[in-house]
Amino acid sequence: AYDEERYLAGDREAMCRVIRGVDKPVLAIKLLAAGRNCDTQEHVREAFRYAYANIKPTDAVVVGLFPKYITQAALDLAYAEQACRDCPPGT
Repeated sequence: AYDEERYLAGDREAMCRVIRGVDKPVLAIKLLAAGRNCDTQEHVREAFRYAYANIKPTDAVVVGLFPKYITQAALDLAYAEQACRDCPPGT
């Protein structure tokens, strides 16, 4: 499926600009890029950090889970909490 999808590095930056430009809260989706940002847990952590650093304080993220091999919910929550601590409101 990935061979048919197009995901350009600049897409992420462009979408964050759009999200920041919206006056209402936004739900940011696909921060893990359909699994492309999941090669390592450090990549997952970085995807959360990037998302929270580049959306508004009133926005939120929606993340899909496939917890067959690891407890993704707990890990994702920890990454989100750390990203929020690293990117305090108003930044």
